[in-house]
Amino acid sequence: FLDGRFYTLEEEAARTAVTADGDVRETRRRLAEAGWLQRYENRLAVPNADDPDVFDIQVSSFVVEYASGADARSAFTTLVGDEPTVEAPTVGDESAVTLLTGTTPDTGSEYQGARLVFRVGPILGMIVYADLRNEAPDLALLDTVAQGVAGRGAVVADRQSVPLGAMTLRLDPVGAAEGLIRRDLYDV
Repeated sequence: FLDGRFYTLEEEAARTAVTADGDVRETRRRLAEAGWLQRYENRLAVPNADDPDVFDIQVSSFVVEYASGADARSAFTTLVGDEPTVEAPTVGDESAVTLLTGTTPDTGSEYQGARLVFRVGPILGMIVYADLRNEAPDLALLDTVAQGVAGRGAVVADRQSVPLGAMTLRLDPVGAAEGLIRRDLYDV
């Protein structure tokens, strides 16, 4: 587990405005107008067996709750855009998977990845699976993780449970190999 955090509307507006050199009040107004309510994000990674200071795989995800399914649908359409997608099982009400390639900014390593964007009612989610060994991403694992998150999102959307942030991330340390290592990373 690298990090995870819940963001309120005010926190998201401040964070988004800083990265976009914008006005916090205007950003908050636009988010609220779009029906944006709350966001939870987290990152998980698998350390390299030979060098635990670097990762072999990283999974980043976020879920955003909107005021309505229509608001989440608009965000889904904007996020997916016209990007080419690959054939994959549907997650939630609608989903799209795109393949990615790139180079990590910290180590300069090439990677391959997949980004899955899905919607469950008023919940919009995105999970990015990056294989930092430059191997093809495990789309079956990506689907399994997404189906689990979408299932929890459906419970939250139906208001049968506690808020989104408390439901999204569930870690089970029982299967940890030789112990757990926690390392905080900060993005610039």
